[in-house]
Amino acid sequence: MDQGVVKALAGDLEGMLRRCVATSPEAAALLRDLRPILDDAKAGRVLAPMADIPGDWFFMEGGLRRNRPLAEAYARFKRQVTDADNPAFSRAKDRIPHYA
Repeated sequence: MDQGVVKALAGDLEGMLRRCVATSPEAAALLRDLRPILDDAKAGRVLAPMADIPGDWFFMEGGLRRNRPLAEAYARFKRQVTDADNPAFSRAKDRIPHYA
């Protein structure tokens, strides 16, 4: 996990959420839910992949799904901190029937 990338993506996501907070209660709720993770990421304390992070609902069912740049920033950050781009994860995922 590249700490520089994690820090940059955390800063990007936090900045986008902060800009949306005034007009979106969902953005405010997501920022509140992600606050400890974003703080850890910016401080270089995310040292191992996380199982998951909060927020999928806001982009799948909630109103934030209409904000494509925010959804993309969230997805990039989530991929990085969950290590979803790890080749070992991809190989393991390929062996699970419903992913193939």
